[in-house]
Amino acid sequence: MRKLFLILCSILLVSAFVSSCSRAPEYVGTWEGEVLVVTARYILEMDTFVSETFSFNNILIQGKKGFYSVNGDIMKMIVTDSYNFDTITNSGSWEKARETYSMKFKVTDDTILLSPENSEFSMTLLRQ
Repeated sequence: MRKLFLILCSILLVSAFVSSCSRAPEYVGTWEGEVLVVTARYILEMDTFVSETFSFNNILIQGKKGFYSVNGDIMKMIVTDSYNFDTITNSGSWEKARETYSMKFKVTDDTILLSPENSEFSMTLLRQ
């Protein structure tokens, strides 16, 4: 009985340690906000991302999907798919793409500041 108790305690301790070590970084999540006259949304998973831009009437007009890595305060985005909206046909589609870009980021409480490198532009998005 004592061995069983020790085994169960060991399992609980290892489980607690593993779950505390595998917590998601602060930038992982869904972020959204108004940027000029559109709505920008970034969905950052552990190593994949989706960025979406919606028009004033909530129509997806642009998007990117792919993978990213983080080094310090820089996110390197590797785009694998891109969404483009055609204003003539009023429809859009996801297509394969190849693009790489980097963004500086800073998380404070429930906001993230994203600034593409080599640009003065930045956007502040709220955690959803």
